[in-house]
Amino acid sequence: NDLGYYLLTQDGAIYTFGNAQFFGSMYNINPSAVPSNVPEDLLLTNDNMGYYILERDGAVYTFGDANYSGSIYGINSVSISG
Repeated sequence: NDLGYYLLTQDGAIYTFGNAQFFGSMYNINPSAVPSNVPEDLLLTNDNMGYYILERDGAVYTFGDANYSGSIYGINSVSISG
């Protein structure tokens, strides 16, 4: 968002800075991530009250008010966009 930012690490942890809000992370779900399910991208929801995380293997995780609409599991993706 305008007054803060997020840092997504390879182990699934999310660090927030400024007024960016923390809604959870993949580190809490899978602290022993293997190379096939490394988080690749984070996309904020339109109202900044949640986010989507895409893993390298195509799995999608939702946090906050992000609505889960399915994954593209098994399609080695590298980014998502709004």
